[in-house]
Amino acid sequence: MILGALYIKAVFGEKDRQQANELITNIRQMFDDNLNKIEWIDEQSKIEAKKKLKKITEKVGYPDFINNKTKLNERLVNISNMKQDLPFSL
Repeated sequence: MILGALYIKAVFGEKDRQQANELITNIRQMFDDNLNKIEWIDEQSKIEAKKKLKKITEKVGYPDFINNKTKLNERLVNISNMKQDLPFSL
């Protein structure tokens, strides 16, 4: 996790992530718009396609907690606590 935080700081920052999310939002919107224009798909199929479109989740770049030092530290504490419970040493 710490290496991931350092990596995103150096290579894939918040601006890059926002641009990627904007691109995905535009693609989704275009898909939805085009779905309305297609004549060879019946209405029920369009409704089902739109339901599926709404269920798609994006995971772009990294989880939100990576940029939040408090949440990142909480995760690290949880990992340290898990190590104590292992039947072997790391």
